Amino acid sequence: MMYEALDSSSKSVKFNNFDSQQLTRDILDEELKASDENVLISPENSRKLSNVLDNMLSYSAEEDCEISNEFSISLKERTQKYLQKISNSNLAQQSPNEDPFIQTTELFDVLLIKVTPTELSEKTL
Repeated sequence: MMYEALDSSSKSVKFNNFDSQQLTRDILDEELKASDENVLISPENSRKLSNVLDNMLSYSAEEDCEISNEFSISLKERTQKYLQKISNSNLAQQSPNEDPFIQTTELFDVLLIKVTPTELSEKTL
């Protein structure tokens, strides 16, 4: 539910400014542990985290394309942590040969599949 609220607020034109985006980032990090790689999240929350990240990246690209303010600078680092969280969480819950986890946003796509070393040589990307 918290991810849904952050998704809605982070894409809302009414609520978007650097302070609200920083608050969204702080809630992700402090309350939802989005940058803590030791805390796993469900596939559903992975999708919601992807959407929130997409919203924050869109906002930053539009409002600070030179990446000159603190929010945009920190988002650059956190993007990697959030994507790692999505990857680790979903791969930990997958078995080899399960259907892949696919998440598509406006700015990025995530495709995760767990395979054995033998199967890896047979896959084409």
